[in-house]
Amino acid sequence: MSDFKWEAIQPIPRTKSTEDAEVGKYIGIPYSSAKQVSGFVPTNVSFRTFLSASKNRYSLLYTENIANESSKSAYGFNYVGDNCGSYYGTVCS
Repeated sequence: MSDFKWEAIQPIPRTKSTEDAEVGKYIGIPYSSAKQVSGFVPTNVSFRTFLSASKNRYSLLYTENIANESSKSAYGFNYVGDNCGSYYGTVCS
């Protein structure tokens, strides 16, 4: 996954403990705490789904407000903690 190439077409929201992922080309899957939505790439989310989301400015990758713990996710729960890095990704634990 470290050689996986993709492009962000707009900034990807991150938590208050990290900066937004800027527009541009990336190598590797973004770090996240996707455990709340089972959004791990490629375990629960295929590479194709991730790439589709990265090319769609209206996808949850770009629109979920994960920095605000009181905001509701698209799945109806609140994000908690500062460890949620982005909507899809991997956790290094």
